[in-house]
Amino acid sequence: LRDCAAWDGACTSGACDELLDSCVPTPANEAQPCDDGDACTKTDQCLAGACVGAAYDCDDGRLCTTDICSGDGTCDHQVLDGWCLIDGSCVGAGASASDQPCLRCDPTTATTAWSDAPAGTSCTDDSECTVNDACSGGACVPGPPRNCDDSNPCTDDSCDASLGCQHASNTAVCDDGEYCTVDDICADGACSGALRDCAELDGACASGVCDELLDSCVPTPANEAQP
Repeated sequence: LRDCAAWDGACTSGACDELLDSCVPTPANEAQPCDDGDACTKTDQCLAGACVGAAYDCDDGRLCTTDICSGDGTCDHQVLDGWCLIDGSCVGAGASASDQPCLRCDPTTATTAWSDAPAGTSCTDDSECTVNDACSGGACVPGPPRNCDDSNPCTDDSCDASLGCQHASNTAVCDDGEYCTVDDICADGACSGALRDCAELDGACASGVCDELLDSCVPTPANEAQP
């Protein structure tokens, strides 16, 4: 018999056709496994002389991955340079987690998980009562307390984590620095007192008044031209 082995294949067998005076391929290995050479098909098998597989799609719809068919129905999604794929979402290099400013995408460290931001990176602990908060070990560490001292003895200074510095008026005894006032006391955030009594200098022709420049009571002319 003429050797028609040159027509043998995974799904064909060479046979001699006397009418055509040539070797021809005929179906073989029907329903047997084969490889159609297409990685995006699976369960390849011989069918009527051809190797046929069922097509499948590996496109995950993400712009940060290269999607590769493995040929067995599975897919390999390789993260592109400059990206992270974290919890199913694409994150660009250097981007921080929305709720954790001290975690960021660093593809040189990990492409599928958050990496710690460099120690000392500025952050906020969401409290108005700390300043210079900084990252350490992937967490935002509170900085020193905010200085809320307004140098006003007539306010009680405090800090509210949401509102920041608060200055509540008090009624403390104070000194407004004026000689011509006495019994100074705080009211509405300011220090003030009653006018100093200089009546001891009052006379028929003089009236006692307080002189701030001299820090004393002084007589001033009064009742001019009066008997």
